[in-house]
Amino acid sequence: MTTPDPRHAAVVELFHHRWNLPTVLALDEAGGAGRVAILVSQLGVSRNALRASLAALRSLQLVAANPGYGHPLRPELVLTEAGRTIADPGRAYAEAVADAELRARKWTAPVLLALTEAQRFNDVQQRIGATPRALSLALQSLVDGELVVRGVEDGRPPRSRYDLTDAGSKATEALSTVADQLST
Repeated sequence: MTTPDPRHAAVVELFHHRWNLPTVLALDEAGGAGRVAILVSQLGVSRNALRASLAALRSLQLVAANPGYGHPLRPELVLTEAGRTIADPGRAYAEAVADAELRARKWTAPVLLALTEAQRFNDVQQRIGATPRALSLALQSLVDGELVVRGVEDGRPPRSRYDLTDAGSKATEALSTVADQLST
């Protein structure tokens, strides 16, 4: 299997934890800084899940610990410049994929981004590095969510082709911007 290109790899890494993007958006809405306890309450996430997301966001250099933390009125976490740059396109992606459950799935965003360049199952799989089962489930949920249309081409054997709908295209425009910001 080939290695995903940097843009796709960056999106796969960002969406690896379901709370990564919601955490960035919540911090952005709070003025670029916040506390763990408030995020737990606001997002409805467990502390352990939020800790895992924050560790991933720190490794992506989207969130950092506040160097001035220690005073009760100072926030624990701050968005980095990179975190602020992906907040607006991340919000546009969240609005384009209205179903929160679909948006939170690990492979939804990487599959949508890959479908801008490939329409066949194997091509998408090579671009993002997903297992066949994970990709199949993601494609099925995207078809059910009306972000992707599956077509079957005549031939021997028949071949499936996946195309973006208008809603899927809006989501990929935002994801493309996020991918560009993350891979630079």
